[in-house]
Amino acid sequence: MPDLLQQLAVAEAAGLTTLAQSEPELVYSFRHALIQEAACRSLTKFQRASLHGTIGEVLEAVYATRSAEFAGVLAVHFAEARQTDKAVVYALQAARRAVSLYAREEAYELLRMALALFEPADVSLNHLAVLEELADVLRLIRGSSRAVALYQQALGIWEKLHGSDPVAAVRLHRKIIEAGSEIRGSVDFSELTSRVAAVEALRTSVLAGLELTESLAPHAEVARLLMALATYAWSVQTPPDWDAALRYAQAATQIAEQLPNPAEFSAALGAFAATQFGKGQLSNYRDVALRRLALCRVQHFQDLPEKLEALRDAGSALMYTGAYQRALDVLAEAEDLARQIHAVDQQFNSLILQSQCWLRLDRWDQCLRIEAEWTNLEKRFGQQRLGLSCFAVALGAIVRAHRGELDLARSQRQASYDAMIAFTGPPEEWFRNQHY
Repeated sequence: MPDLLQQLAVAEAAGLTTLAQSEPELVYSFRHALIQEAACRSLTKFQRASLHGTIGEVLEAVYATRSAEFAGVLAVHFAEARQTDKAVVYALQAARRAVSLYAREEAYELLRMALALFEPADVSLNHLAVLEELADVLRLIRGSSRAVALYQQALGIWEKLHGSDPVAAVRLHRKIIEAGSEIRGSVDFSELTSRVAAVEALRTSVLAGLELTESLAPHAEVARLLMALATYAWSVQTPPDWDAALRYAQAATQIAEQLPNPAEFSAALGAFAATQFGKGQLSNYRDVALRRLALCRVQHFQDLPEKLEALRDAGSALMYTGAYQRALDVLAEAEDLARQIHAVDQQFNSLILQSQCWLRLDRWDQCLRIEAEWTNLEKRFGQQRLGLSCFAVALGAIVRAHRGELDLARSQRQASYDAMIAFTGPPEEWFRNQHY
């Protein structure tokens, strides 16, 4: 320690470093980033790797009880030291923490760093885990088409591992089909045909994943795969197969109801409700959506994103069955929760559903107030974070037409129509409620 303090004093006297803080512990920093860069370049690759490894080990020892807090820093040091196993463990831990705090871009960069440590031919559980979690994060930032390729790579590794857990394969199949279903809303129509065709080719593989479930007891991943297939059947298949979607959703609900985690049952009810809405069974849609919401309102229910989904879905169901004021109350709660957990896409969706309620109540002033709110969200976060705004623009066009502002109404209508054509294709490709 005395030698280190002496060396730090020399560096400070030479104007290379400065004392940043003395309490509760000493912290020194370089006076300029270029000095730090020059110091790093003066080291050989072996010296840098060794130094990073030493720093990582010291941080592990000093902050043993706070490793989760320093996981990102530890991941970087062990990655630079080429200690792959430790780097991956800490990168995964830091990325999960970042996702829980909605720092998705940070999670993406951490996992990209971890993935770079592997050779493409590496067959290991760590390689599989990094590929899968990087794909998970890509889906959160609307990179579903790239996520499909990463899930496929992970599935390829699973197939080469001896004694692989079949549940892992079910999970990867399920995520492939979920990501494939999400592509429809993340690329324009000119790209959609080729990409969906690629995902459609995976359907045989995904259905083969169902065979893996036959030997499994009721399991969350089995229920999730069935939910994914239900969504795929109506959102990607052309024409939509609503009967198949309903069968998958019902099967998922029956399995999920047997599981100990109520969030799984809630998600299955959500898939079931979506198929009933698509089949035009609005009373059933409302009843299932409200049952889901009641499940999420119990005191011990801790999954806030799932509760938010249930709130938004119940608000939608109440709105479509004419209970506008009750829908507004539920949707305001959804908007508030979305703001609390920084789910801006759900905040946007809740606002648009509120706007539909106000439109049906002939409260055009409230529609325009909400338009100002979602427009501000779009300026702050961009369409990539919020999703398509064509439906919201169409609502504004309707209000402007009712107010006699015909030129503005025509302009907004055309903007909405052009966006729908770009992302969904011609009107014959649209779902019923997209003709709004």
